[in-house]
Amino acid sequence: MSLPLLNAVQISGLDQDQSNLLHLLGYHHLQHGNASHAALIFESALSFDPLNEKIVQGLACAYLRDGLPEQALSLLEKLTNERKANALTWLLKGQAFTKTGRVAEAAGAMRMFIQMRAAENLQDSPQ
Repeated sequence: MSLPLLNAVQISGLDQDQSNLLHLLGYHHLQHGNASHAALIFESALSFDPLNEKIVQGLACAYLRDGLPEQALSLLEKLTNERKANALTWLLKGQAFTKTGRVAEAAGAMRMFIQMRAAENLQDSPQ
């Protein structure tokens, strides 16, 4: 499946504004229950900006909602292996592990989510 907008922007690399626009468009499709369209948009954005953790997380979320937890885990593993995993990454990993029946790994990922979320909250709190 191809979207007209994606064909128009697949000419060359994206600048930051275009990458942000595709991220928001993918998020919009996720919010309105169209995970397969969101995945296409995130995949396109990721091809231009492969190190963007928000796009990776968006694509993983789209895969989860589209019933593709193994693909989501594959993406999320890249973030954790590159030490770019934040709390959201661990939450998504926990959900993906749960959907694949890997309960012990899901519990471990959720513990990491709680720890990282607590650390992020401490960093965000006024001193």
